[in-house]
Amino acid sequence: MYYISTLSKCLTPGLRVAFVLIRASHERERFLVALRSFALMVAPLTAALATQWILDGSADGLMEGVRNEARRRHWMARDILAGRYSGAGDGLHVWLELPAYWTPSQLARAADSEGIAVTPAEAFATGNRSVNAIRISLGNIKDRGRLQAGLQRLSHLLARRPDSFSAAVV
Repeated sequence: MYYISTLSKCLTPGLRVAFVLIRASHERERFLVALRSFALMVAPLTAALATQWILDGSADGLMEGVRNEARRRHWMARDILAGRYSGAGDGLHVWLELPAYWTPSQLARAADSEGIAVTPAEAFATGNRSVNAIRISLGNIKDRGRLQAGLQRLSHLLARRPDSFSAAVV
């Protein structure tokens, strides 16, 4: 069994370093042979920085800051999307189930027309089945005020039916 994790998603996007935990020594050698065939290498200074941050506790402090900010953003989303929001935790994305009158692709197009970017659930589906939901990124916008405004616009959009949008044909 392998455990692979990258620091770019949980600490900072610029820290493009991944770590692999392989318990069985015979598996470790096979993995290293395969890895060497890619000839990929992280910059040594980046690897040293990431390792030092892990060893001296800086990574823990950064991670706690990321988690705290994500929690604040989840609380904001829960308050604004009341009754629709079912997320929890400290991740940077939330899944939002849609009312039956919206499909994920309809809502994504309507949201885009209002300057809001959401991702329809079918973008993540691995077959023909998909849920009637969208994924919202809570970490994509640095400024919480802008995120709040976007979530409020999305809440108003969700309250309307798609037939209230008319397309002009020219």
